[in-house]
Amino acid sequence: METEMIIISLVLVGSVFIPYYFLERNGRAGRKQWRDAYDRAVKEHHLNIISEEAWEQNYIGIDPHLRKLLFIKNYETVKVDEVIDLDKVVGCKIIESRKYPKIRDKKISVLERLDLELSLDHNGNNLLLNMYDLKVSFSEDYEVRRAEKWKLIILNHIHSYHRGSKVA
Repeated sequence: METEMIIISLVLVGSVFIPYYFLERNGRAGRKQWRDAYDRAVKEHHLNIISEEAWEQNYIGIDPHLRKLLFIKNYETVKVDEVIDLDKVVGCKIIESRKYPKIRDKKISVLERLDLELSLDHNGNNLLLNMYDLKVSFSEDYEVRRAEKWKLIILNHIHSYHRGSKVA
């Protein structure tokens, strides 16, 4: 009887931890492949990224010397590898789309989509960098804070360039 209980306990413990081990191992392999992919993109574009951030299947980084922004989004349906010349960017703002469903008579806010909109000139030519899309990823991971952070970084680089060109 005691041997049977030990075997049943081992089977139950194994049924929990063995799948967890394989999921974790596959996740690490996926993260390594993703890291290799954006390392390749940085090398392809000859960038020296000083400030960077990676989340989910997204990557954003900036080379302050070449004044380039690298944005990579890699989902099954969307593959983007953008190198943006910050000298051509005149503005940056956050575009946030939310819905407000009622749950148990209480209205909640759900982020549907979050983009950084880069204004490339004063004629309305814009580039959207999608930071979050509810249709692709169901979990939020501080996307609004991340977008605000990168908006400030981009605006600081834009303004430092425009101040420097006015002085010269």
